Amino acid sequence: MSTQESVARLESSRAHLRDWLEREAGRPGSPGATKADAGDDGRQWHPVAQIVIEALRAWWRLHPLRSATLILRVAMEETIEPLARQRPLATVAGAAAAGALIVWIRPWRHVLKPALFAGLLSQLLSHALTRQTANRDPGVRQP
Repeated sequence: MSTQESVARLESSRAHLRDWLEREAGRPGSPGATKADAGDDGRQWHPVAQIVIEALRAWWRLHPLRSATLILRVAMEETIEPLARQRPLATVAGAAAAGALIVWIRPWRHVLKPALFAGLLSQLLSHALTRQTANRDPGVRQP
């Protein structure tokens, strides 16, 4: 197989995966859909809390790590779930080893970087202003 054919197959595979993720992420109840995608969860929140929750959901929908977590979730459902049913003790041993590795690496030192939360404050302010203007009475002029 030539390099050009390999590149073409890789691009085709990427396009297929991208299309699948876009379809699945928007469908409620799908492996890629989250409760935040489904919309209102039926709870009554304080108005300020509601604005913050909506802003967080909008921010997470646009966050670059969201697609990585969707891919990881689907991969785990397709690979680890059947393995856990067939060999539960091996799964527990693997989880213990993975936990020990996570403690040894300590990834939380690197995760809480300011770049991770980029755009969150602007998303909160934008949501609050949008909500405030939507709640105004159109018959009353405010300065």
